[in-house]
Amino acid sequence: MNLFSFNNYKKYIKERIKNMPRKGRGVLLKMSNYMRIHPSMLSQVLNGAVDLSLEQAQNVCEFFTLNELETEYFIILVEYERAGTKSLKDHFNRVLQKQKESSKQLSKRLEFDLVLDEKAQAQFYSHWSYSGISLLSSIPEYQNIDAIAEFIGLPKKKFKKIIDFLIQSQLCIIEDGKIMMGKARTFVDSDSLFTQRHHTNWRLKSIQQCDSITPDELMYTNPVTLSKKDFLPIREELVEFIKSFGKRISESNCEELAVLNIDWIKLRKSSY
Repeated sequence: MNLFSFNNYKKYIKERIKNMPRKGRGVLLKMSNYMRIHPSMLSQVLNGAVDLSLEQAQNVCEFFTLNELETEYFIILVEYERAGTKSLKDHFNRVLQKQKESSKQLSKRLEFDLVLDEKAQAQFYSHWSYSGISLLSSIPEYQNIDAIAEFIGLPKKKFKKIIDFLIQSQLCIIEDGKIMMGKARTFVDSDSLFTQRHHTNWRLKSIQQCDSITPDELMYTNPVTLSKKDFLPIREELVEFIKSFGKRISESNCEELAVLNIDWIKLRKSSY
């Protein structure tokens, strides 16, 4: 659920609870226990004119495990409701609008561990095999050089160059004779010079496998027409899916190397 689409923190809490398993039965009690307040007090907040204190707002953020940007936005929503003058409400409203704009930058919505410098990015995003090898090293059966080399199928000289780079960049480590993943994730920002290269690398790799796709796999392309007002909400749903996808992947055992490609773009008039 996208917190940044809400302008009222009470509506967000109620909607989030309603969308939990079993429609959130018992969640209010758990939340009030976590916040160390009586359930009736929390009910008064959600259904009446009483507002959370800032300390209680922080507790709600912790209960829902909101990230840093979401926590800031939620607390500002509470401050907006608590403000006693129009000028102060206007101030917090301006802050909220800036936070909404910031939330559209995907790099601030997702967590990542390592930012490569420009020279390293140029090498890392030059070919899909750099991230492919790094990811393979998280799978137990591929935690040796020979197994990865056989899977990747690159010339030995190029393969060694990639391995050396990954180790020097701490994206892979050697431990007890095994090659293992170091920093778990990297992120190329939307305004990076290497974004197009990164997307192209993995899309081309996927296209290479079109003819051999199995029933367990999925490739989906669907050109559509839709209303202008529906375009951005669908983008937000995709961002929320990416977040939940990332969480599930982080908790999943490393057994297969896979790639997720998602495109949601407006087609423009060709220049040729």
